[in-house]
Amino acid sequence: MSGSKIIMAGLMALLLAFSSTASAEYLIGADATSLKANIDWTNIDMNYDLTPARIRLGYQGEFFGFEIHAYSKADDISTDNGYTDKLELETSYGAYVRMQEKWVYARLGVTWFDTYYTDTNLGVTDRDVIAMPTFALGFDIPLGKNLAVNLDYTYADGRARYPNITASGPGLTDPTLRIQGPGLGLTFKF
Repeated sequence: MSGSKIIMAGLMALLLAFSSTASAEYLIGADATSLKANIDWTNIDMNYDLTPARIRLGYQGEFFGFEIHAYSKADDISTDNGYTDKLELETSYGAYVRMQEKWVYARLGVTWFDTYYTDTNLGVTDRDVIAMPTFALGFDIPLGKNLAVNLDYTYADGRARYPNITASGPGLTDPTLRIQGPGLGLTFKF
């Protein structure tokens, strides 16, 4: 069984475990995000600004719950250090355990970022779906009984595998990819 299937099975078990909690509620939300992506190659760092929309579905028990996310497509071109490269984020997904106490919440899980990276100097494009451990800290500010404004900060870190690019560039190794930034949106709870 693959790691992603184990994580999803674990999250489903959490849903079943918490479904009998008296103060449980389901949630759905939509956010605008402003993510900074940094690709750390052997000899250079490339930085990108990505602004994908994020849809969230979840379940919150008294203290613990889970969420699944879908990110929309986004891309940016970086011209750092004399290089011009492009990072494209395709539709991406995540699964998280959620811990909440009053207005403050944290998420811990995995995000599968589907990326295309184009090295224009080498004339090579490569793709990788990167399973990245992800942590977020945020606030749900109630606007009424069922509606809240949410503000969070997400951090994800992982190793990208771009074999076409590393084979084309002298001394290149698979880069580290860090994605981090705020999200602002609305959450409906029922």
